[in-house]
Amino acid sequence: MDLFSPYAARNDYGQRKNKNIKLGTITKNSYVPAGLTQQQYADLRKAEKAKKDQNYARNVAKGGKFQDYTDFYIKRGTDKNDDWMNSVTNSHTMAKTK
Repeated sequence: MDLFSPYAARNDYGQRKNKNIKLGTITKNSYVPAGLTQQQYADLRKAEKAKKDQNYARNVAKGGKFQDYTDFYIKRGTDKNDDWMNSVTNSHTMAKTK
């Protein structure tokens, strides 16, 4: 008996958007940091959640993209000789900053 069969993709990477995760509400008995009003704290929490969700979406978009090591291995010539060890980058793939 598989308890996750109705939710087969529940734990796949990027499924947070499909789950019912929401930010709790601030009530009169909730903790509010000194120097902030209840509304200011709620706005701050909303902004932090939006930032967190945006970062998660950015990471999900990058997920699953890999470099094929075999192509990299052949491209640098490791399969034939060891000239790559004397290169400036020593076989590292350099990233462009601009």
